[in-house]
Amino acid sequence: MAFEISVLLFIMLFLFAAGIPIAFVLTAVGLVGILFQLGVPGLYQFAQQFWQGGMNFIYICIPLFIFMAIALEKGKAGGLIFEVAAKWLKRLPGGLLISTIGASTIFAALSGTSIATAATVGLVAYPEMMKRNYPKRMTLGAISVGGGLGMLIPPSIPLIVYGALTGESIGKLFIAGIIPGIVLASLFCLLIFFRAWRGDVAVAEQTSTWREKFVSIKNAFWGLLLIPIVIGGMYLGYFTPTEAGAAGMILSLVVTMLIYRTLKVKDIPEILGDTLRVSIMIFVLLLGAALFSYVMALYGIPALATKWVLGLDMSPLGIIVMLNIFFLILGCFVDAISLMVISLPFAYPVITALGFDGVWFGIVLMVNINMAVETPPVGLNLYVLKGISKDITLADVIMGVIPFYSCELVGLMIVILFPWLSLWLPALMG
Repeated sequence: MAFEISVLLFIMLFLFAAGIPIAFVLTAVGLVGILFQLGVPGLYQFAQQFWQGGMNFIYICIPLFIFMAIALEKGKAGGLIFEVAAKWLKRLPGGLLISTIGASTIFAALSGTSIATAATVGLVAYPEMMKRNYPKRMTLGAISVGGGLGMLIPPSIPLIVYGALTGESIGKLFIAGIIPGIVLASLFCLLIFFRAWRGDVAVAEQTSTWREKFVSIKNAFWGLLLIPIVIGGMYLGYFTPTEAGAAGMILSLVVTMLIYRTLKVKDIPEILGDTLRVSIMIFVLLLGAALFSYVMALYGIPALATKWVLGLDMSPLGIIVMLNIFFLILGCFVDAISLMVISLPFAYPVITALGFDGVWFGIVLMVNINMAVETPPVGLNLYVLKGISKDITLADVIMGVIPFYSCELVGLMIVILFPWLSLWLPALMG
């Protein structure tokens, strides 16, 4: 068996190095593992595992939330939300930088993805701050880390994937991410406040009148209303996550097509196409992960990994720290969803065997992965921001994000040391 496991590991590393997409790597390893363990007759498991994995009803909510995010992005809802944050927060030290974090926090509750949040807020915020002579790198750093909040604040697509892979309640995962997301956003704002107080931001914003503030809320009202309907409906028990996704999708069309009139019927095929592309990418990864997990179970690897970790002379907290270091390193080279489908078959059984709550660990993992989307060479947010303007270089984005890493590390430690921040709201759900 040791020889077979070594061969599977070699195949995986070779295919990764060859640049093969991770979904196909996992599928190939799964097929070879089935041949080793069950022979040719066992290949029916290829179809069986794909069928069982694809029958998971919770997967339906993935394209629904993705459609909602794309419709709101193309419907210019991000600009209205940024205007609200700018009118209410720009007089604070750091002005529009803090407004960017505020707008990202709100839009993350509508988009579900860090990339959509960073792209939407960045396209609106970056030109405005450049006109006002904000430091370029600090601006890009704020936009990038603000976009990363889409990992935590519901409806988070990575949290849906985590729930699908582990069996944890997606509704509870959504609600569990709210307070840690706000904590992380507050840490970003505190850093901006401190740097502005120190003199790194020499921009004085004019005070908005109360009329301007309330007009901004009036203009963005219908977009903002989606947050209490979708998230509040799940919290109170009126919606399952899938029903919340369906409600959000329909309401996003009502808001953008009938109220704001920023979308037209001719835009729907493009939105459907974008939704299909992103959803298929996620589904192929999940199906590959289902086959990979089946083969790992055939070899008993999760049980062996659990036994090995529990045999270490380390405290449970020390093991959590060790796992987070592993995730931080792996997150530098693979995207968030790929990281989960590769690592959770081994890590999740260890966590549950140690007696930790699976919902809490999901939020810890999201805070960790939040750094991965901003870390080269595979930090997707970095490349998204590089593409919003011709005067932006990748070095500008990376240097802008570096000061915010301290906030993310502090946020990770807070979420690890105070589990109630993640578990209090889910315990009160309807």
